[in-house]
Amino acid sequence: MYVPGGKSFAAAFIRDAGGEYIWKDLDSREAAPVDLESVYARGASADIWINCGAARSLKDIRQTETRLAYFKPFREASVFNNTARLNLSGGNDFWESGVMEPQLVLADLIRIFHPDLLPAHELLYYEHLH
Repeated sequence: MYVPGGKSFAAAFIRDAGGEYIWKDLDSREAAPVDLESVYARGASADIWINCGAARSLKDIRQTETRLAYFKPFREASVFNNTARLNLSGGNDFWESGVMEPQLVLADLIRIFHPDLLPAHELLYYEHLH
């Protein structure tokens, strides 16, 4: 598994949206390899899980790695992925237009982390996994 470094754009999005990134102490802009045990130690009791690879459902996550089903956000269905806008070939618009319109990505994350702040905002790049 790889996680974005604490100085990455992904970490900045989470911070700017009022979330707390569990890997913020990684002193890098690059993605870093981590083992499942480390991910579990830091993320098992998180309130929300975002950016879970290519998963489109909780079933997809469980099929990838059954132990991930023990994570609190998985059990409480608080998992969101940036896979809401895929084309027929599997291309993800998050990596295309999301880069050009970061305010829309930020609005999605604010809606996920603090739903009361943007109650009328409909998720654009993120989808709530069930």
